[in-house]
Amino acid sequence: MIYLDPSSDVVDLFVGTPSWREEWRKKQKTVTFDTFIASFFSSRMSHLNYTHGGLEDSLLVRSSEKNLPLYRLGFYSRHALGGRFWKEARKYSDPQLGLL
Repeated sequence: MIYLDPSSDVVDLFVGTPSWREEWRKKQKTVTFDTFIASFFSSRMSHLNYTHGGLEDSLLVRSSEKNLPLYRLGFYSRHALGGRFWKEARKYSDPQLGLL
């Protein structure tokens, strides 16, 4: 995978540290890469005092053509009211069927 190459800093810049590679080596047999990165990012955000409902509170957005995962949408807030807004917004959302 291109992201594991030490010369690639894309994920390093996203999560704020290159230490994710070592954690990934420890966990790669038990979780998928996208799940690992989402969880690692959440742990980094919690160090900055942001709260998040966890992986189950995020939304996985898939492509309409082949149903492939495109990205994961999550909400982080330093105030409990932000989490309430996120939960309310999710109540009224429909699964994404297309980007047209």
